Parts: sequence; C-alpha cells; structure tokens
Amino acid sequence: MTDRIINVTIDDAEGRPHQYAIVLMEPEHGMAVMMRLYAMAAGPLGEALRGAMSEVDSLLSGVLDGSPTVTELLDDPKAASSLVGVLQAIDLGAVGKDVQMMLVDPQVDTAGLVRTMLAEVRRDNQRLGDSVAFNEAFRGNYFEMMKAAWEVVKANRFFPAFGGSGGTAMDGSSSSRPTSGEPSTPPPSTA
Repeated sequence: MTDRIINVTIDDAEGRPHQYAIVLMEPEHGMAVMMRLYAMAAGPLGEALRGAMSEVDSLLSGVLDGSPTVTELLDDPKAASSLVGVLQAIDLGAVGKDVQMMLVDPQVDTAGLVRTMLAEVRRDNQRLGDSVAFNEAFRGNYFEMMKAAWEVVKANRFFPAFGGSGGTAMDGSSSSRPTSGEPSTPPPSTA
C-alpha cells in the first residue's frame, strides 16, 4: 500500500544521498511511540506553558461568567492579538534545550526509542530493523540517523506543529527532501 510510505532523500555525513522509505506506523505502535515522545517533552513544555497560562487565564477570566463569550473574545482584535502575543512569547528554544537534556538522560532509553522508530524504515532498500543494516547505515553517521528519526516524527504527525505538511528539519533547514515525484507527507485523512 503505497499511501503508507513516504519517500525522502537524506544526505549522510559525507554528503552522499540515501533514499528512505518511511512506512507510517500502525496506530497501536505509533501511539506508543508518540506517548513516549510526549512524555519526554511534557516537563519542559509544561514549564514553558505555565507562565503563558496565567496570562491566558486572565484573558479568559470573563468567559466563565458568560461575558464575553469565547467567540466574542476571539473576535476582539485586541484580545486576539494579546493571546497571539502570549503564545509567541513561549520560548520554544528553551523547551528544545530542555528536551535535548532529557535525550541524554541515562534514565531515558533514547537509543531504544530511535531503533523502534526506525525499525520499519528502509534506507537504500535495506530495512533498518535489521541490526546489520542499522549499524552499517549509522556507524559514525549519527546526524543522519536523527534526521531519519525526525522524518518519522513528521510523517506520522506526532507533533503536527513542528512537522508533517510543510515541516522543517531539526536544524530548521531543508536537510531532507522528497524523492522526485513522491509526496513528502502522507495524503490528508479522509476520516
């Protein structure tokens, strides 16, 4: 079933391109991976949102008594602008640094998570769930491995705001690209 496969090209540490076929995860498997990723990000993201939420609470305080309604509040350009300002003020860079620290925490099995995420992915037609193929692909080539993991995150839409349709690479550049003639993201759901 080709609509479950996303084809991208990712360059290795020496600049050689490799063809990746990212197979979308089955729901049970994908949900388990997504929850592990969310658990890793929850603490840092919660800290970043905590300050913003007090400002959002003050903006929405009148809604509880029905005056103004949420719709009226969001229709008010001044209130909407304030809300957007609060959300834009969240320091996602700091969140990223906190998540980065979580990734190197010895209590977190990051290597196991990445192996799980890449198990059904094919690199140059070799299934990365095979230990030999995985080790040959990524020995001394860790950034390509992380780019591939990020492509899995984007393809499966684990963090829709940071990937999926129109998403960017971890470093903000276009570090991977769709293979000619293939979609970079899965087609929209018809559900």
